[in-house]
Amino acid sequence: MTPSYPFTISFWPPRKETRYHVKTVAALAEEYKRVQRTKAKAAWLEEKEQFWRDRQQHVITCNTALAFEHVKQQERQAENRRQRTNRMKEKLTELGWGREAERFFKKNPATELVSTKSWFLTDDEWVELKPKLKPLMEKEREVLRQEEIGELIKQRIHIWLKPAHTAFILSQSLNGLNPSILDVVLSDEWWALLCTEPFDEDLKESVVEAATAKIAEAWRKLRVEQLLDVVRKSKTYSGKEVTEDLLRLSSTIFDAPSAADTGTCTPTPTR
Repeated sequence: MTPSYPFTISFWPPRKETRYHVKTVAALAEEYKRVQRTKAKAAWLEEKEQFWRDRQQHVITCNTALAFEHVKQQERQAENRRQRTNRMKEKLTELGWGREAERFFKKNPATELVSTKSWFLTDDEWVELKPKLKPLMEKEREVLRQEEIGELIKQRIHIWLKPAHTAFILSQSLNGLNPSILDVVLSDEWWALLCTEPFDEDLKESVVEAATAKIAEAWRKLRVEQLLDVVRKSKTYSGKEVTEDLLRLSSTIFDAPSAADTGTCTPTPTR
């Protein structure tokens, strides 16, 4: 007559069990025994069932009200956080940290520095918060500076390096060994042009072209030497003098898998 809410005791297969308050059940059983007449017993059962239905409805109503209040409380806290965040951004903007504050609170909307107790930010609270916010704003300023530099470098690559690199590649032979634009960007010479020259000034076209050609030649020599080292270590050319002229055959010769054990090379046309 006084069951609790059903408990889930198995998710698969789904099974629930209704549990009872033992002392209450025993007391009701004793009371039921004292009722003698059949009609009285039926009336007693109906009375107790109605009592339980009313109490269960009361519990549901209370739980619904609590859930609604919880949602309203969360909404109030969110509004308090928004109001206080805006007020803190206003004060930080007055101190010259406008962009930094906008970025920080966008990345950290739930920071513990923003209380949800009240939307109003008192002067005493601000005095306490300001020393905590300063190093965070300095960090954000440095991040913004690095991002701005990165964008300026991207612009230089697009405006100056890409055309110079494209022109250089088109001026070379079709089967030439040339660096990719990434190889050029990562070179010390171009890195200096990209990062050390004043960003408010254009690069000199002659300097860009000369640097690109110099980088490409240095890159080519390094790659040729690397290839020659591979050839020198092969069984076929071990102990022999190997020159760059040998690499001209690389477009028509490859090491056949069937001859891998013998170390011989099989001439095979590639076109």
